[in-house]
Amino acid sequence: MMNEMPPSDDQAKRVFSIIERVSPAPPWLMDRMKGLRQMPPPTLQEVETSFRAAEEMRSNYDGSPSCSGNGHEKSSA
Repeated sequence: MMNEMPPSDDQAKRVFSIIERVSPAPPWLMDRMKGLRQMPPPTLQEVETSFRAAEEMRSNYDGSPSCSGNGHEKSSA
């Protein structure tokens, strides 16, 4: 895994400006993104809870026919 620094605010603004010119986001999405940027990052406990819930859901559906688009069970490599 590469150790890259997160983009600076200036870099993020430039990228966002390019994307907005290509295909502007709908207002509801802009509002949602603004709200998310203003929220504090999740706590370690919240991340752990979310991870465990996703892991449990994944284990419930692994191997079920509805798990894949073609109806075949997932093969273990």
